[in-house]
Amino acid sequence: MGCRSPLGAACALALCLAPVAALRAQTGRLLDASAVSQRVGHMDLSIDFNCTLRYQSHTPASEGDRVRITFAVGSDCGISGSGQFPVDRMLPADAAGLVRSIELQPGLSGGAELTISWNRVEKFVLAPTGGMRGLRVRVPRANGARVLIGDVDDGTASYSVNLESSRNSFGQMAIARAAAQLSAPAFVSVVTVDGEQWYRLRAGPFATRRAADEVLRMAIPTFPTAWLGIGDEAAADMPQKVAIEQTTLTAPARPETRADAQLDRLLEEARTALSRKRLDDAISRLTQLAAAEDYANRMAATELLGLARERKGQLAQAKSVYEDYLRRYPQSRAAPRIRQRLQALRTAALPGRRGSGDGNASAYGWNAYGSASQFYRRDDTHLSSTALSRDVVTQHSLLSDIDGVVRHRGERYDMSARTSFGYTTDLLPARRSKPLRVSAAYMEVGHRELGWGAKFGRQSRGMAGVNGVFDGLLGAWQWLPDVGFGAVLGMPVESTRNGPDTDRLFAGVAANLTSENRRWDTSVYALAQQYSGTTDRRSVGVESRYLRPGRTLVMMADYDVQFGDLNSVLLLGTLITESRWTFNIDAGRQRSPQLSIRNALIGQPTLAFDDLSTLFTLDELEQLAADRAARLVQLGMSASRPIGQRVQWTLSLLSLNLSGTPTSGGVAAIPNPGRDDSISSELLVNSLLKAGDTHSIALRYQNGDTGRLVSAGVGSRLPLGATLRLTTRLRVDHRRLSLDSSDQWGLIPSLRLDYQRGASAFELEGGAELLRRSGGTDERSTRRFVSAGFRMFLDRDRR
Repeated sequence: MGCRSPLGAACALALCLAPVAALRAQTGRLLDASAVSQRVGHMDLSIDFNCTLRYQSHTPASEGDRVRITFAVGSDCGISGSGQFPVDRMLPADAAGLVRSIELQPGLSGGAELTISWNRVEKFVLAPTGGMRGLRVRVPRANGARVLIGDVDDGTASYSVNLESSRNSFGQMAIARAAAQLSAPAFVSVVTVDGEQWYRLRAGPFATRRAADEVLRMAIPTFPTAWLGIGDEAAADMPQKVAIEQTTLTAPARPETRADAQLDRLLEEARTALSRKRLDDAISRLTQLAAAEDYANRMAATELLGLARERKGQLAQAKSVYEDYLRRYPQSRAAPRIRQRLQALRTAALPGRRGSGDGNASAYGWNAYGSASQFYRRDDTHLSSTALSRDVVTQHSLLSDIDGVVRHRGERYDMSARTSFGYTTDLLPARRSKPLRVSAAYMEVGHRELGWGAKFGRQSRGMAGVNGVFDGLLGAWQWLPDVGFGAVLGMPVESTRNGPDTDRLFAGVAANLTSENRRWDTSVYALAQQYSGTTDRRSVGVESRYLRPGRTLVMMADYDVQFGDLNSVLLLGTLITESRWTFNIDAGRQRSPQLSIRNALIGQPTLAFDDLSTLFTLDELEQLAADRAARLVQLGMSASRPIGQRVQWTLSLLSLNLSGTPTSGGVAAIPNPGRDDSISSELLVNSLLKAGDTHSIALRYQNGDTGRLVSAGVGSRLPLGATLRLTTRLRVDHRRLSLDSSDQWGLIPSLRLDYQRGASAFELEGGAELLRRSGGTDERSTRRFVSAGFRMFLDRDRR
């Protein structure tokens, strides 16, 4: 929009300062809260945003040591048109063992890019929340799956780690060096790719996926392009394969129904010895009880025997006892707990592994961990046009954050408490009225044997119709290994800067069903919410997730009974082909904002709902609320494929269509902005100049009702030694605005230094936006920002 109105300078001041108003609206942090919750068979990572970030695509599709997700930034984020903002990082304290880091940064061709780094290679399935202000990632765990001794993965018996590829064969010295470094067999195989013969230096074969993943993690520092091969070589090229043994699950030979008072006394003595840490006495008694084949309490004695040996440090004997338990009692109520302990023992036995995110079954007692950070941020803008010239400081603040967990693990009960809060010290004269942010403050207790758990306080929940942070109570009960129930009661949190909002109350129930092979996971739920004593929303919905190697599918649907309309429906799928192509699809239709009686306040001259109640009937308020909720239809597709060993190419297509809203209740209509289409492509190159570096080139074209955008960017991340990393980015934008056919050119450079040593990290970042707009009026703006600070990880066992 140009400043050519008859109002002259007044118009120029109002229009040209619009970017400044948007910058002032910026939250300071786009990441708001995160949490990890552990369930039978999986772990859920939830990430909440302070504003709308619309999911576009992610890579890799379903497996890797990290996942990169791209988002379109909503207008409520207060980000300027170039989308430049300081990198935002977060490590949830309750993600110890699962997540290494969470990082949100500007996309190379616009938008935002979220990178989640795992502590090891993980399988995952992700889904955005219905309100586009959060992301949920589910990581499957074997602790809820049926155990097969030998740990077979989908019937595949051949795993290898591809260390390096070359057109020239590898000598015996290279093979011996790789074998010695990884403590695993090494060999060379030959493969033909696009008519050319390549030699591959490989480690393996391995009988289980877990063993191969561990060697892959050990290999990455020396072989940065290493990747996992699953049955991808001909048998003639492989060394002798390792056979995998499966032990059939068997029932007890005789019914265990015999009552014996003497054995009962022996069991009580064993329990007392175990509680008083007289482990040798406990093991002696429990061994006798476990040998009594028809004893009625033999099952409980066998579990306690495994626990006693585990506490004694006799891990091999403990694993043997747990495996025997699962052969005898595969369908018992305690079987999921035993599988979890067995999984933890197997993980701990792997070389170099210090945890897996499952929780260490032998780490009984109290422990505490967390993180703390403090950053200074400054953001200033210089604006100039034919009518004015002005300098504005839009941010000048100190951001302090603390995230901590205290946890106790007992024989039957687990307890934990978490607090995550931040404080913004605004150094500008006009200070913020609410500098404190509380993302999490809760207590949690669970009973492993009975399968129930409860969490009370401020927490995050992204499933079963509850999206985002809320204050309240969440309960869960795992009735059977494949069937669970949940209930929730609380108050939604509009902003983590606000306290509990008693005007909004909701309650919901859910049932969670899992298929026997753990590939299907489905939740059905019902939720009711009130606002100021009036029914706000009543929803029923279903969320279903399908996960298997190379194929994931997420389906979500929410129907609002109160409004008699579909609130949202979402389909998200990924597919990996044998030719190493990865395809993503994201299709959805939803109301924006979601259907809620509170929407009736949008555009009204009052913020008090009671005032509207005196002017409109309930039916009229529901119609006003429905009128304000536009319909958003989204279709996104992406394809990616590795090129050789070091290059990854991605192509993404996205189409958005947001409807207009009608005139009603004194609120003017908003016209349909039309469809917005974009296409982007990125080329990612690893280890180009030195091991561990990353370089990328990105192009983007976008066409919508407001105009066209062409963007090109280059970026690199270069390690400077073992502790220092340099990241540089440069983007050039050209916009043609439809309103007045004006052109805007933008040059956006940035530079960041990261230094990490041990449990401490220091970061320094600076960047600029140089914008020039022409088309009758010459307008220029220069925005500069700087961010500097440190992070400390307060967990001594953090990897």
